[in-house]
Amino acid sequence: LMGIVIKDLLGNELIKTNSDAEGFLLKPCKKNNIMQIDFSIILPYLKSGSYAISVAFGIGTIENHSVYDWIENLAVFTVEDSALCYGLIRTPIEIQQKFISHNDIM
Repeated sequence: LMGIVIKDLLGNELIKTNSDAEGFLLKPCKKNNIMQIDFSIILPYLKSGSYAISVAFGIGTIENHSVYDWIENLAVFTVEDSALCYGLIRTPIEIQQKFISHNDIM
């Protein structure tokens, strides 16, 4: 089980997931071998500021697991001037407009 959390510097968790939640079954790693696990995330627009990525490694499922190691704030990154983000995040939004008659409502 491998998990990641992306938080703002106030501790708000913006993204939190792990291999089990994503339906990815990790294969066992043999003794003295090195395993690399890559998470690819398309981030939404984030409010300007600093963010931290933490990672955890353990065994089990998302509901029942034991953590072997947790690295808090493994990496910190900064977002500057992120195209006017009024909330914590801004994602692509599609807006549609339709005209209906009063007869369609009744």
